[in-house]
Amino acid sequence: MKKLFAIFIATLIGFCAFAQETLVLEKSYIQNQEGLYWEFTVPPYSQYIKVDCSTSAEFSWKMSFAVVPSKEDVIKFCANRQFSYVAGSYKKKGQDYSVILKDLTPGETYYFCAFNGTMGFTAAKQYTIVPTVTAY
Repeated sequence: MKKLFAIFIATLIGFCAFAQETLVLEKSYIQNQEGLYWEFTVPPYSQYIKVDCSTSAEFSWKMSFAVVPSKEDVIKFCANRQFSYVAGSYKKKGQDYSVILKDLTPGETYYFCAFNGTMGFTAAKQYTIVPTVTAY
């Protein structure tokens, strides 16, 4: 009986090591010269957070992405476009975004931001954007 219980506990621990929780999975739409953000809270058990985002934007090389720690940084990123002052992980002029963040504080709220910087005659176009934030 003890052996069976030990095997059960070992299996359970092994399963928990690969446990994951989706914190954000949302299909949204982003226009040119528009910034969007999604809020997530790091679970207490989390070892790391993975963020993936894809977009259908034709001029997606103009997309910029960031994970930021505060509402103030969200405003800087999405409204003022002051990217150089945003604290956090950042990628400018990307097709898609993928990052693993190991230094986030459990219980704290963070924000994933996306900005479509395309200008010109396509400025009113709208594109699909799908962010996924997963805790492991």
